[in-house]
Amino acid sequence: MKLASALLLVACGGGDDNPAGPDASNNGGADARIGPDAPISGCPRTPAPADRDRALVVSRPYTQAQTASPDFEVLQVSSNGAVSTTGNKFALAQTHYGEIKFTPDGEVGIVVTKNGTLGVFRMDGLTPTVVHAEYESTLGFYASTVTIDAAGEYVYIVDGNFRKNGGGIFRARIACDGSLVEEEKLVDSKLAEFMYFEDATTMLVAARDIADSTGSDDVHRVTLSGTPDATSGTDAFGPEATGANEPIVGSAFYSPEHNLF
Repeated sequence: MKLASALLLVACGGGDDNPAGPDASNNGGADARIGPDAPISGCPRTPAPADRDRALVVSRPYTQAQTASPDFEVLQVSSNGAVSTTGNKFALAQTHYGEIKFTPDGEVGIVVTKNGTLGVFRMDGLTPTVVHAEYESTLGFYASTVTIDAAGEYVYIVDGNFRKNGGGIFRARIACDGSLVEEEKLVDSKLAEFMYFEDATTMLVAARDIADSTGSDDVHRVTLSGTPDATSGTDAFGPEATGANEPIVGSAFYSPEHNLF
């Protein structure tokens, strides 16, 4: 469907710069701009050179005995594509689905855990440091998926619940040390699963409804300028997808180059 741009990328960290230090400024007030180009507050996250060795972080959600495990492992991917072990491991909460999303410099990684919380860690080269083993929302979200803006200042969290159970889009600012601060809820939604930025103030969301949307649309364009507003949408699954047959989106593909979602 040609609602708007849409590419789902597997996240892989590997920046070489250290954080600038403790977060010294607060840029999450009411006048802060929402979106992927929101201003950086004291810790610019410049992407490292594309041609370099990288860190690849993987979840190890089960032990050899098939019991739940909170373990993650850091692998090294050389510039020629060779993968090798590093021996570096760390623990968050168990994570057996989804993706690890990274800030543009590859320094901070965030992943949704099995419990709907967020695991957050920092990478110094190939060395991980746990920031939040299991970040629990101060506003009560139960995370389904996350997106980090292009500036690396905010993480956007999708709670896939019904509206009456707290479903919606949240965000938290990523401080310079990787910790999550200034959490807020941006908009209510029902059965949302994935969101992407079309531009600095517009997001695309797969949901049964969101903001002031009406009708049977499954994919929505939502502007975040001022009060969030669903400006357009499309019915992706047809009229039969109602009532007991309401769809839950299991995956999504976003390709800005082809204007597809």
